[in-house]
Amino acid sequence: MRDLHDGLGGQLVSIVALSERNTEGGRIGEAARAALKDLRLVIDSMDDIGGDLMLALGSWRDRAAAQLRPHDIALDWRAAPPGLPVYPELRPWHVIQIIRILDEAVTNAVKHAGAKHVAVSIETQKDIDAEHGCITVTDDGKGFSIAGEYRPASRGLRNMRNRAARCGAALELSSGAGGTTVRLQLPRRFPEGDAAG
Repeated sequence: MRDLHDGLGGQLVSIVALSERNTEGGRIGEAARAALKDLRLVIDSMDDIGGDLMLALGSWRDRAAAQLRPHDIALDWRAAPPGLPVYPELRPWHVIQIIRILDEAVTNAVKHAGAKHVAVSIETQKDIDAEHGCITVTDDGKGFSIAGEYRPASRGLRNMRNRAARCGAALELSSGAGGTTVRLQLPRRFPEGDAAG
């Protein structure tokens, strides 16, 4: 419900405001497309995927490619077999947190980085006694200072960290002149409740 309010609700308010001005036809269409994208995200995240996060990531891949295409940014997708482990405890609210993190990484590459390529790699990492997934999003943009992450304008980066913590995941950010890397280390087991709470 919070995600419907924060995402779709705000976008619909924008659409209404733009339509009432009736001078922003192109922006109305853009706002409507963003609202539809967000609605699809919320609906897709509610699907029962049987703990197979790869199913949700496949849908996200299509949306990310569509977001990057108008900006002439290429998407390089690499999923090392077998992809990610199956997480029987995975719930829709975990899925939406993960997808929102990935969305923010791609949005940052479009809006701030001036990137020409975005690479997504997915793999299962094996420890001595368990497996866990890792999803990495890398862009070849101009990068930014990680020290600036805590400025008020860096709300998106803080939200990414908070969403990761809620899922029991770890978020690693690195950035420099060659681009930015967002690495999401998934937990061995997703928490039943909000792990940040």
